[in-house]
Amino acid sequence: MAPQGEARTVPTKEPLTALMAAQAELFQQTMANQLFMLEQMRAMGNRIAGREDQATFKTRITSGGRISIPDAEREALNLQEGDLVQVVLIPVRRGSARTSEE
Repeated sequence: MAPQGEARTVPTKEPLTALMAAQAELFQQTMANQLFMLEQMRAMGNRIAGREDQATFKTRITSGGRISIPDAEREALNLQEGDLVQVVLIPVRRGSARTSEE
């Protein structure tokens, strides 16, 4: 509240309009980025889904950041020690507590 005798300033519409325009532009850029990322994920999923030489499984990260490929998947894909594989990681949850899903 302005002290007596001083004029109160009333915000004009121009700064508010400029702020709203900036917010709208930021929102549009954010949405465009999210749509781009979703399209990239969809394209990756389509490339992976059409392959028969793939496996999906859960595994834990052990000391040193290592993960293991289960025996059944190694056998099904005929993987040998030293083979180069590509890994796509999707975190399921954090921690070491076991669940009934495992």
